[in-house]
This record gives sequence, structure tokens and C-alpha cells, in this order.
Amino acid sequence: MLSLCLIAPQVSADASDHPLLSRYPNAEIFESSSVQYETYRMPTGPAGSNGSVSYELLVGNLTMLTYELEGVSTLKVFENYKSALAKLDADIQAVCELEECGETSDALDQLGDALAVRDDVYNYYRKPYFIRAQLAGVKGAVHVAIFVGGDDGSVQVQQAIVEEVPAEHDLIATSEEYLARKPEGSSPEDLRTPEQKKADHPLIARYPGARLENARKVEYERVDVPFGEQGSTPDVNDSLSLTGDISLHTYTVNNVSTLKVMENYRSAIEDLGFDIGYECALEACGGSELSEETGGRIAVNESVYNLSLIH
Repeated sequence: MLSLCLIAPQVSADASDHPLLSRYPNAEIFESSSVQYETYRMPTGPAGSNGSVSYELLVGNLTMLTYELEGVSTLKVFENYKSALAKLDADIQAVCELEECGETSDALDQLGDALAVRDDVYNYYRKPYFIRAQLAGVKGAVHVAIFVGGDDGSVQVQQAIVEEVPAEHDLIATSEEYLARKPEGSSPEDLRTPEQKKADHPLIARYPGARLENARKVEYERVDVPFGEQGSTPDVNDSLSLTGDISLHTYTVNNVSTLKVMENYRSAIEDLGFDIGYECALEACGGSELSEETGGRIAVNESVYNLSLIH
């Protein structure tokens, strides 16, 4: 049996501006996140009359930045971002100013939180401005959303950019020879070091750039693997009892979405001729407690800590 546990921290320590838009002069990066091929719910515009914000589900390379600065109005900051997008000949899809963005603090919170790196603008929703735009990129559409809000003399800019890119499903190297079958096609180039190849299971490689956090091998052991009916939410009591040699690996990979990693593992497994017995994604895997329980059952240390927002 081969078991894999993926850990994907998303907040970047090496913060820099997105190449498309520079920061406002003297602004400092407060928080940032950059994830390859991620799903993201981008607001389509300001809150409606019922106080709710509508969203569009996008998939692509996601960059989120929160800037902070002082001594300037939210209006001046916003007008400069609006002017920059106009110079790029962007298609402005939605704009709101002040009360137009929402009649209540809850509505403004909802709009700003959707663009904040940590899903919370705190008190930076006063004198708000919002703009959403779309541009034509080389690989696909580029979606931009910006929320500018103030609090007690300070201003924060919440910026989200989604770049549509083609899916990549051939990043995981596999070995059909390990299954004693003649390969039908070529596996992608294996860039692992000899030490990494030795640490990984010979059947399936790590995701490119992943770091092995922990591993354990046990000869002839019994293990209960989470299992269920396709299309159903997993139940902590549903499992498939297996007996055999067990290999457990926990990897950490930065700046890539759980979606992209999972699609590559699924593609690699299908290339090896395996049948997908059960899988779930996002909300279909249950809430945070159930996801943590499910992940912990195949993790080396029997715990995924807080990193249970996975496929």
C-alpha cells in the first residue's frame, strides 16, 4: 500500500509586487500569497440590495497581496489603480465607490474579505472603493480585483490577480516497470536527486519541488484506509481494511494549489492503470473536522494539524 499526505502552505515569505501592477508609492506589503493553478471565488461586483456579494469561480495562477500605507486617502490610491488599469486597456467589469460598495459594515467586510490574503480586512473597510477588470494574457484571460479601504488614518489595498493557464497533468513521474508491466508511454523527465529517488516510493514520485517531511515503512501490516461511495461525503466510520507492506510519505510543497497537485497525482495513478475507487474534493470531503480526521488516518504522524483544506 502507498499512502501520500500533501501539505501546501500558501502564504509566501518572499513578497514582491505582481509584474502587472506595481504598488502605490511608499506602500508596504503587509501579507502576500502566490499559488499555481488555484480555484478562487472572485467578487463580481459590490454587495447587492440584500447585502450579499456574488462571486465567479475562477481557476488559474492566483496572486494575492495586501498593501498598507499612511498619509494618503483611499480615493487617491483607488484613482491611481483605476488609471493604471485604464492604461492597460483593461475591460472594467465592475466599479463601486463609498456607499455604492455596501450599505452595511457586514456587506463591506464580505467584499473586502474575499480579496484579503487571510480572508479578513479587519477594520479596513471605511471609505471603500472596489474595481474588477479583465485583460487578455498570452495564455488566457487575466482577472484583477482591487479593494481599497481605510481605518484610523491608514489605508490597505487588497489585490487579487488570477491568470488563466492551461492545466498540467503530467508532472508526476511513475514506474510501470515496478508493476512488472511494459510501459506504453514515456513518463515525464525525472528531475529528482538520487537521494530523493531513494526516499520516494519507487512506484510514484513526489510532486516537483516537494520536500519530504516524514516517511515510514512497515512490512506486512493491517491498515484502515478512508473509503466510501463515489460522490458521497466521507464518513469517519467508512474504511477499507487492507493487509500488506505499507509505505507512508508526508510531503510539503509551496506556492502551488492542492488542485494542481491532486490532478497530477490522479493523472499519474490513471496512467499506471489503477481504478479510482473513491475520491472527494473541497466541500465534498466534509467540513474541517472531518477533513482533518480523514487526512490524519493516512498521515505518517496520524495528524495533518491545520492543513486539512485539501482534496
